Amino acid sequence: MNAAALKMPSDPRILFIGENAPYGPMNGGGLRTRVTIEALASVGRVTFLPVIPEPWSVDAVAETARRFELAPPIRFHSSEKRQRLSARIQRNVSPRCMDTDGFQIDGRDEAVVDRELRHAELVWIYQVRRANLLRRWHWPRTVLDIDDLASRFELTQAVVSTRAQRIRALWRAWLWRRREKLFDERFRHLVVSSEDDRRYLRSTSRVHVIPNTFDDSNVTVVRSPAAHPRFGFIGHLGYPPNRDAIDWFGRYVWPDIVCALPDSELRIVGSESEFLRARHLPGVALGYVADPTDEMATWTAMIVPVRIGGGTRVKISEAFVRRIPVIATRLGAFGYDVANDRELLLADDPRAFAHACIRIFTEPGLAERLTVAGSELYNRDHSIAAVRGRIAVVAAEALREERGSVDP
Repeated sequence: MNAAALKMPSDPRILFIGENAPYGPMNGGGLRTRVTIEALASVGRVTFLPVIPEPWSVDAVAETARRFELAPPIRFHSSEKRQRLSARIQRNVSPRCMDTDGFQIDGRDEAVVDRELRHAELVWIYQVRRANLLRRWHWPRTVLDIDDLASRFELTQAVVSTRAQRIRALWRAWLWRRREKLFDERFRHLVVSSEDDRRYLRSTSRVHVIPNTFDDSNVTVVRSPAAHPRFGFIGHLGYPPNRDAIDWFGRYVWPDIVCALPDSELRIVGSESEFLRARHLPGVALGYVADPTDEMATWTAMIVPVRIGGGTRVKISEAFVRRIPVIATRLGAFGYDVANDRELLLADDPRAFAHACIRIFTEPGLAERLTVAGSELYNRDHSIAAVRGRIAVVAAEALREERGSVDP
């Protein structure tokens, strides 16, 4: 279904609520935000209501305002110091408590939210924490995008934690699971990033699957792998799942790779790379690279040894686009319809992960076979065009439902 067919007769107003700047420095949340609002614009007139801890850059504000209506931003701040003990206990016990993170907005901002909601035929919220922060329990006419389920994140955190940390993570997972079971009475439509998340929710609401994507608009694929084995990782090392991934790989996987392939090299693209030196981990720390195309073209394979987190890893799509073979844990490849030895290699055990890395370098034809299958999967299900189409269909369906129309 094309954009013209989806456009509603009266150009309905759609309110998007989120935190990420869609045209600022790009990360996974920013890209999902940009793709979402651009898809919504094919269905109606979009107003962006930022709910943010710090102002966006001047350029990000200007570019967003040029393309869409931009509402006055809602700033939130910590309320921890002023909270009574009873309020903190409530936050950590009750699934109906909307103060899930110890933040609040000012009273005068509530009037801004009320005004924007009154004029919207459809509301699209990115992440439940933004909905909770605005202290509204019931959200009629609303699609909630929860591409990263908090309970699943906490469960993975528990698996790799020490005993005391594991208990806290399991408690948080239990509490978030109870909150997620209440989504049905709060929101009309839910969006998740994978079929597995949809089954996990067991929701009676309309649950739609919209996978994450990668911006391939400026990617020119010219692969030139180094003569020696070169394995690469890309990700912000201030993010705990990435830190854990590199720590685990460097300590428990890398020694077996070097033993079999002594001239192997590990390359890491991502800010806060001083973490590697502080933990005495192997690897060449490249820091933030604005355009990693030339660097990644030399990699034998991308590693995604992620053991913590929810949602889907955008770096998998990035590797598929760039025709780079992938070795990942099953959690690292979560949310993608992939199979071991078809689109990538999967391994959760350190020795199995090392063996997979060695195979990529030593088995003729393996890398080419995997990258062809990965590229086909990306083009079919994860490209920006495919994801925009799914978003537009969900928005149009939600609007027709609100107007009492019957799907054709």
